[in-house]
Amino acid sequence: MKLLVCYALACEKITVPFDGEVIYLESGIAKMQASVSAAEAIAAEKPDMVINIGTAGTFRHKVGDVVVCRKFKDRDLVKVNIPEIIDYIDLSDQNLPAFQQLAAMPAGECSTGDTFVTSAEEMDSDVCDMESFCIAYICKKHNIPFVSVKVVSDVVGSNSVKDWQEAIRDAVEKLQAFFYSL
Repeated sequence: MKLLVCYALACEKITVPFDGEVIYLESGIAKMQASVSAAEAIAAEKPDMVINIGTAGTFRHKVGDVVVCRKFKDRDLVKVNIPEIIDYIDLSDQNLPAFQQLAAMPAGECSTGDTFVTSAEEMDSDVCDMESFCIAYICKKHNIPFVSVKVVSDVVGSNSVKDWQEAIRDAVEKLQAFFYSL
């Protein structure tokens, strides 16, 4: 079995314990970079499952909490409100062949967009990032099981980018410990 592990930035990379082949992909930040990188890697590697890992902002959780996301919203497209546009993907009933423990956890929701969330009115999901929805969309089109595991690095509106930069090491250590606890 082949696993593709995607993360936006090198500082978010952890080792995902897995008995099969693991391919790591630094996708880059934001929807366009993540989409292109993930699509190319999926076409070239043909993974059996994809996991997106990294940090996320929140209004609902505490810094250091790990959220297993299986529902994804494109917060930019939700605003457009055109029926033909896919702006929400629910993968909570999808089988995760390599990580049944993740499938058994509550399905969190991740709001993805190309802008930084600064107020509660902009986000009603568990966490927010800039990549997950796009990777989920590509995986759904290719019938590849997908899950995103995010560690909360900042509470939106109360932390600055500087705070995120200082908190990243602790956040990634918590994400690594989470995977080793599975």
